[in-house]
Amino acid sequence: MLLFQENKLILFLKTKGMGVTLRQKKLKNGKISLYLDYYPAIVNPVTGKKSRREFLKLYLYDKPKGELEKRHNKETKTLANKISGERGLQVQNEEFGVFNKVHKAKDFLQYFKDLTQERCASLGSYGNWLSAYNHLENFTNGECKMGDIDERFCNDFKKYLLNAKKVNTKTNQKISNNAAVRYYIKFGSAVKQAF
Repeated sequence: MLLFQENKLILFLKTKGMGVTLRQKKLKNGKISLYLDYYPAIVNPVTGKKSRREFLKLYLYDKPKGELEKRHNKETKTLANKISGERGLQVQNEEFGVFNKVHKAKDFLQYFKDLTQERCASLGSYGNWLSAYNHLENFTNGECKMGDIDERFCNDFKKYLLNAKKVNTKTNQKISNNAAVRYYIKFGSAVKQAF
């Protein structure tokens, strides 16, 4: 079960990342406008505002007539695909501020602690979140930034939980596998919400 949850979290971290999709929009004048659709939204370097779309100012003929218009459509699609690929690389390299460096530097432990406090109305849920937080704090020696969390971090935390001792007790007893699963699920939920 823990392995399943871990793989699910890592898959989330990999697939919920960034994406650029080339899309088309039919215009009233009979042409087709090409644009890029970003997920998540990017910060426009000129305006500083977030946007999901970038219109390329490239147009196709909806119903090409003759060889010249067909060739135009083919060359325009090639150019649009090239731009889409370049933008995808820029997004992966964080050139558009999708993963703002300020956010990477934020304290994930504090974020997790705040999420834990939100659950104080439900004693059972709060207890699980608090234990998960305590184990995460032990695992990270009290220091964990948002940018620290990646696939390796998740794997290492899972291994830690499978061998962890109970926190805030005088006994030297290991936590159960079920407890390890519960704590990892809380951790995964916090990562998803942070994302």
